[in-house]
Order: sequence, then structure tokens, then C-alpha cells
Amino acid sequence: MISTDPSTYPGRDSGPRSEMRFFNDYTSGQAQFQADIKVAAGCSRASIMQIFGAPDRATSFMAWAMPNRLSYYGDSTIYSPLYDKYLRLKVIHDTASRNISVYVNGVAHGTFQDHGRANHYFKVGVYHQKGMSSRCDMYVKNIHIYKK
Repeated sequence: MISTDPSTYPGRDSGPRSEMRFFNDYTSGQAQFQADIKVAAGCSRASIMQIFGAPDRATSFMAWAMPNRLSYYGDSTIYSPLYDKYLRLKVIHDTASRNISVYVNGVAHGTFQDHGRANHYFKVGVYHQKGMSSRCDMYVKNIHIYKK
């Protein structure tokens, strides 16, 4: 995606996006997203995976591509190095504990609190964030969604 691409929803969002929304809506139990992802060198300040839904904001979790690292929103590092190789990303949301656990290549790399009870679902792809690099390329394959 190019940072100057037109917005999908002009005036109603933070800019261009190229993402998939999964219709796995859930409000209870556990849900898991798993996919092999590759982020091309140079991509930064772009959301690449989201758990949508929270009472006072749009999302409960975002994984961002930052300079050669995967981060929780734009803050703490989840995994590094990120660029130019496929990684198996697994994100598990337990609505009872409100914990979101993140695994990369089968290894735990962080647990985060969701942002409240809501109707949740997963998204993956490039979603422009303020200060995004001029171009972000991301590849996704072997997507699996689980629920219990």
C-alpha cells in the first residue's frame, strides 16, 4: 500500500487501508487468529493485524509494523527482526480474562489486556497510521481462525 492511496472511508478514518475483515464476531469465549505473515523492509507505522471492538475505542489490540519490529500499537516491541521473512503470527483472545496472548513462530512474545467487552472480530492487512512510511508491502498466507 502507498501512503497516498485514497482513503477507503474519506473523512471517517485515519487514511488508506488494504485489509481483510473476518466475520468471526464474538463476545465471549476464546478466539484465535493464526497466519504466516511477511512485511517488506521499510514498512513502518502501519497496523498489520487487529482485534476490532472496544467500548471507548475502535480496537482491543493492534500489531503494528515498526522499523524492523512488530509492536503493540506503536509502543512495546512484540518481536524483532520483522522484515523480509515469513513469521507465524498467532493471537489468542480470552474474553473471560480479557487477555490477548501473542506468539511468533510458536514462542510466546507478550500478553496484553483488551480494551473492554464488545463485539470483537479480526482484521489483517495494512492500515495506515499517522506517520506511515511511503510504502508498506505485506504478504499473508495460511490464515486460520479458531473459536471456543
